Amino acid sequence: MFFYNSINAINILQKMGYKIKIQRVDRKTTKSFYVNFPAAVALASNI
Repeated sequence: MFFYNSINAINILQKMGYKIKIQRVDRKTTKSFYVNFPAAVALASNI
């Protein structure tokens, strides 16, 4: 459920005109994602 809500939030922010960058990082033992979005959005959502 968390993943779906996160994707939904990203889609809404993109429709509002915010630039969001998602970057996948594959390492030998782990996979991770970095999500960059404007500081104002992070502060407003207490991230």
